[in-house]
Amino acid sequence: MKNFGFTLAEVLITLGVIGVVAAMTLPTVIQKQQKKQTAVRLQKFYNVMSNAFTRYYAEEGIMPENFQFDDNIISNAQNYNDWFKNNIGKFIVYTKVVNTGNGIQVAFSDGSGFYSYILNNRTGFFMYCTQYKYCGAEKYDGKNSFLFQINNGKFETYNYSRRFNRDELKMRCNTTNDQRHFCAALIEMDGWEIKDDYPAW
Repeated sequence: MKNFGFTLAEVLITLGVIGVVAAMTLPTVIQKQQKKQTAVRLQKFYNVMSNAFTRYYAEEGIMPENFQFDDNIISNAQNYNDWFKNNIGKFIVYTKVVNTGNGIQVAFSDGSGFYSYILNNRTGFFMYCTQYKYCGAEKYDGKNSFLFQINNGKFETYNYSRRFNRDELKMRCNTTNDQRHFCAALIEMDGWEIKDDYPAW
């Protein structure tokens, strides 16, 4: 009676083939997972901040379109810090907030955070970072950090009052520098998903 089995050489060749296939496909799988996680975090940040402003307006009896930042918090990190803690911060779970230059930097328990400053009475910018180490002034590279704003009382992704279509957003997200203003708006337009043709990854 004959015994059928694999030789050591056959086993090694099989393992080698499996290793090559895994090495070729693993980076793609990891990248897809990273994109999905980033998109989920972006949507969560958007929802948390939108809800915080909505609750603040309701508590203060303010119509969103009438909201204005006080003059004393524009370009004044300490005053903005105090205002944030006493107003929007009441409706957000965060681990720390610090003054940095003319803005504030806020950390969340999941390791993400945002940098923010007030431009004028009607506009404030929020640079969300998927990891706190990526946070900073004017940091929004479209992969690790993204630009949001409060504009005329509405918390939103940066898109010049929603005037650009997808092709225009994609083009504006596809820049060669680290300031990709419109990438979060593109992801939002795509249903909070980072598509295969997303240009900033």
